[in-house]
Amino acid sequence: MFNKISIIIPTWKRTKKLKKVLYSLSNQTIHKNNYEIIVISSALQKIRKNHENIRFFNVPFNSNAIKRNLGLKVKKYPNVIFLDDDCVPSSNFIFEYMRVIPFLSNKQIICGTVKYNSLLKSKNKYIQLRENSHFQIKRKDFTKKKINLLTPATIVTMNMGFKVPKNLGYFRFDEKFGGYGFEDYEFGFRMINKGYDFIKGYPKIYHMDDRNINKYYSKFYYLGYEASKIFRKINLNAFRSTNYYKLEKFFGFKNVVLCKMVSYLLILLISLVNIFNKINGFKSNKFFKLSLILNYILGHVCRYGNLNLNRRWYS
Repeated sequence: MFNKISIIIPTWKRTKKLKKVLYSLSNQTIHKNNYEIIVISSALQKIRKNHENIRFFNVPFNSNAIKRNLGLKVKKYPNVIFLDDDCVPSSNFIFEYMRVIPFLSNKQIICGTVKYNSLLKSKNKYIQLRENSHFQIKRKDFTKKKINLLTPATIVTMNMGFKVPKNLGYFRFDEKFGGYGFEDYEFGFRMINKGYDFIKGYPKIYHMDDRNINKYYSKFYYLGYEASKIFRKINLNAFRSTNYYKLEKFFGFKNVVLCKMVSYLLILLISLVNIFNKINGFKSNKFFKLSLILNYILGHVCRYGNLNLNRRWYS
């Protein structure tokens, strides 16, 4: 049982994508007796049926923090992989984790490689820039030395493997986050401050996030409008370590009239930058990052200006 692995998948209303993930996990290069799959949902899904090495659970709230924590409680094996419901693993995905997890210390965590398939990249040009933002590492380059360590901003919880401590204690996601936001960053910040290392690994997934650019912008608007406010309350020190905190300090004015004026200017500026990105075919990483920053600032300003553009994480 030492080498066996529990794979924890939080999910929400992604039945088609989840089926692809489960199909890939059911066709790995190792035998199914060596791993179990735990799917935790907050929505009724047609595929909810325990069979072979797959177990399904349901929670009342759509919270990745709650779902992952539950997975850690009900898992059978001492080694765990976190995988998202829109991340299709490669055929040797579990084997690659089994090669390395048993040799990790109790305070070492592996984050795997993230790729996007060519069809997604051809349909949405900006997705290539998203792929470029993730580290890429091959097996021959893997090392547990400092050169391969990740920061809270670069950890990858949708593809993460580790040994589970006997006493979970602080080894859990903060469930006060509720929905989506900064729960991954806060987890990474807290673990690193407890002496954990997050290491670049080579187990590969293909992220099937097919949101268009406007929906992706909405994610950053939501971070500025709602998620950062929650993050501040949960772990102020962690929030102060982010670049978002620096942005909010710079745009710290709270006059309602001024916020409204600035928000209109930001909307115009975002439109202009987006036009440039489309004309340029999303080849400029700097302008793409500028778009994300501007959307975050817009969310922050709208919060203090009592404006709500009704842009949500999954809008």
